[in-house]
Amino acid sequence: MQALGDNSYLIYALHGFLGEGSDWQDTFKNLEQSHQIVCPSYFSNEIFSDLDLKYFIESIENQAKKSAGLKKIFVGYSLGGRIGLRLLEALPNLFDHYVFISTHPGLMSELEKENRRLHDQKWIDNLQKQSWERFLELWNAQDVLKESKLKFRCEVDFNRNRLVSALDDYSLGRQKNYSNLIRQNQDRLTWIVGDQDLKFLQIAENLKQKKILLDYKRIPSSHRILFDNPEKLSKTIQALLN
Repeated sequence: MQALGDNSYLIYALHGFLGEGSDWQDTFKNLEQSHQIVCPSYFSNEIFSDLDLKYFIESIENQAKKSAGLKKIFVGYSLGGRIGLRLLEALPNLFDHYVFISTHPGLMSELEKENRRLHDQKWIDNLQKQSWERFLELWNAQDVLKESKLKFRCEVDFNRNRLVSALDDYSLGRQKNYSNLIRQNQDRLTWIVGDQDLKFLQIAENLKQKKILLDYKRIPSSHRILFDNPEKLSKTIQALLN
């Protein structure tokens, strides 16, 4: 392994739902020589034995401890970002900086949460009853995703039980609203949204108007920034490391 300098970071990145660690390849390809990059595929059998939050956090903590002496930055996209919010709450000092990409801070009302749980249960039903190809077709047709570039997903690379667990255990309907946590840590986090992702752009603007966020960064992209504009995303993250 190449020796890392004093200005090197451990960059620990979590992909989104139906994602893989390789989704970050274009984002981090220019950073690999200077920084330690860890991008697990948590829907396969690569690293995590399950998606239990306690085990998830322990696994991330163990990886961070292996990189003692390096500054540490967490990067999470969509579901990966929401897991990162739970990580920030559980172990606030594990990483020096957090980057949240296309991330939802959490719903406000119990009615919204209940509706989201029912919505996600329909996706679970689709995942369990539909063919893999049909499920992907339905998933990618969602308004928030349909303007973004697609990535081919091979069924054998995914554990369906883990996908079901993510839709249930990590449903936005089961997530608390993390506005206060974001406000308390706003000086050491970066919030990134695509400028064509109208839903998440509005969420970010509302957070800024309420002074929950100091500011947020827009990247020319729809929701899947990793695929739509990895070059600009890479430059945005690289600017944090200098």
